Amino acid sequence: MKFFQVDAFTDKSLSGNPAAVCFPEEVFSDEMLLRIAQENNLSETAFLKKITDDNYELRWFTPGAEVDLCGHATLAAAHVLFTQMDLSEDIKKLKFQTKSGELTVEVEGDYLSMNFPALPSEKVEESPFYYHWEGVKEVRHLGTKNTFVVLDSPERLRTLKPDRDFIAKHTGEGVIVTAQDKSYDFISRYFAPNLDILEDPVTGFAHCALTWYWAQTLGKNDFKAYQASARGGEVFTKLEGDRVWLKGKAKLMIKGEMFI
Repeated sequence: MKFFQVDAFTDKSLSGNPAAVCFPEEVFSDEMLLRIAQENNLSETAFLKKITDDNYELRWFTPGAEVDLCGHATLAAAHVLFTQMDLSEDIKKLKFQTKSGELTVEVEGDYLSMNFPALPSEKVEESPFYYHWEGVKEVRHLGTKNTFVVLDSPERLRTLKPDRDFIAKHTGEGVIVTAQDKSYDFISRYFAPNLDILEDPVTGFAHCALTWYWAQTLGKNDFKAYQASARGGEVFTKLEGDRVWLKGKAKLMIKGEMFI
């Protein structure tokens, strides 16, 4: 099976968010796909099945579970297809069929631009997160799987110490934490212990929620964002109706064959 490892949302080696991209040549069970993701031991493994030259079935697995939406592994998959798979030069846009519907990725200069669904959130008045961290301004629910916490300063966000057991107990998958920043429109971090990811380096799907929230809060639609993990990564985002554009770069790190 063809295998690639790509650092997403960066153009520098050993930064951004690493994802595995796999092209199974046979039909594997969901259990086997999860075991492969566990073997890769990255926050996300993308599995691709070709439909046409510009259209692919795409699934994402963490070491703990299949997920409905993943940005950095989609960016990694598109980077591999555009740079490693001998696509026609006329193809500048790719379609991916996923659990979150059809997603597209297109070339925009030196960047890849992804079109994802916006993810609205709803404020909640009662949550243990109000008391767990200092400086919590707001707690929001993002469906049933993720919690969204707004802090009052970027310094608190950057120095935050995640409590694995607390987050696992009080979220379905994880928690997005965000704050305004002087150098960026907003910064964020994402902790998902229930997906076997204590901290994700750069999280595409989270920016679908972050972009929607900060558009309502700041009254603008275009953002320069930064995920303040140890590896870190820049994401350029834009809210357009009920969709979000996520723009970033990627760098190939490893390619080879996986023998199952």
